Formats: sequence, structure tokens, C-alpha cells
Amino acid sequence: MKDAVGSTMLAYIVIIVVGIVGSILIASNMYTNAYKAKNNIVSTIDKYYMVSGNKDCFADATCKESIAVTLKNMGYHYDADCSKVGSKVLAKAKKNEDDSDLVKVEQVYTDSSSKGYCIYKVELSDTSYYYTIVTFSHLNINALGIGNLISTPVYGETRTYYNS
Repeated sequence: MKDAVGSTMLAYIVIIVVGIVGSILIASNMYTNAYKAKNNIVSTIDKYYMVSGNKDCFADATCKESIAVTLKNMGYHYDADCSKVGSKVLAKAKKNEDDSDLVKVEQVYTDSSSKGYCIYKVELSDTSYYYTIVTFSHLNINALGIGNLISTPVYGETRTYYNS
């Protein structure tokens, strides 16, 4: 009888360990997808800034299309609520910069068809600016009909651009 109880406890321990390791792998995959999406958006903004000089990326339709196509090819899509992260972007910008140097933070772009990301333009008083990109790592269990079980924002910034 003692052996039967011991093997049951061992089975429970194995199940718990497999569950913990599986959770870590799922969380890592979720974050990696959001991180790749953020990096692709930052790269696209940098690329179009270099091509067009001091022109804003979001004034050019090809820049917006490039972001949408890249994220679609990645399979990144998520219904995000950008209003929830806007105040955090402002607070982070004020923390990183002197409050006196910060002119404004405005949401400049969110594609309604692919969703899942928000782009904010942070303007500074010396006529420089940078973009803050927010993507979301999310967990959907489609087989069970559970959508957006867990969602966490992933923040990133471009380099600082200068107006001529």
C-alpha cells in the first residue's frame, strides 16, 4: 500500500512540473511574438525616415501599408484597447525626460484592420521627437473558445529624430 501512495505523489509532482514548464514556454512564445512585432514596426519607421529624410513615416501611405503587411505576414493580430496604455506612455515619457522638455504625447497611428498595436509620438521642446510603440502579448485558447485570456503590453521606442 505504501508503494501505491508514493507513486501517486510522484505522478502529481510530475504533472505540476510539466504544467509549470509548459506555462513558461507559452509565456515566452507570447512575449516573443509581441516583441518581434514591435521590432518590425520600429525598423519600418526607421527605414522610412532614412528614405524620406525628415518626413514623418505616417504621412506616407507606403509606410502604413508596410507595417500592416509585415504584421499580417507574421500572423500578429489582436484587438487592443489603446486608451488603456496612453496614460502609461505619457507617464513613462515624463519619467525619461525632464517634464519641462516634454511638449506633448499624441497617438498617431493605429490600424483598425490589424489592430494589436498603438504608436505614440512624443515631441520634445528642442523640435526633436521619437515614437513609442506598444504591442500586446496575448493568450487565446481558440479550441475552448477563450479569447484574450491574458494580455500584457510590450513597450518600445525609436531613436530620436530631429526636425530640420
